[in-house]
Amino acid sequence: MCEAGLDFQKIHDEFRPQIRLYLTLLVGDYEAEDLTQEVFLRISTALHNFRGDAQLKTWIYRIATNAAVDRMRAPSFKYVPVGVLDPDPGPQEIEIEDRDLWTGEAAPSLE
Repeated sequence: MCEAGLDFQKIHDEFRPQIRLYLTLLVGDYEAEDLTQEVFLRISTALHNFRGDAQLKTWIYRIATNAAVDRMRAPSFKYVPVGVLDPDPGPQEIEIEDRDLWTGEAAPSLE
């Protein structure tokens, strides 16, 4: 437990899925996982400074927003929308059978 009675593990377990989704919407799926880890690292190091002037949720989202803005300002940042990076894109070529459209018979070979 930290000084203010806040347990980082409980905060992590409660807010991680929400922050991951929020960051996915802001910076794209490609960057979101790494940035989520960075946000919770920032939270863990700054939790002892949380004064309670704002709600904990507001404070966490402010950290996430600032981290996302920092990432978007980086020259190497490139937004990749959700679903664009498909680990198994499947075949890139489409095979077309050479058949007569009306009869369905195979077309004669050109050889």
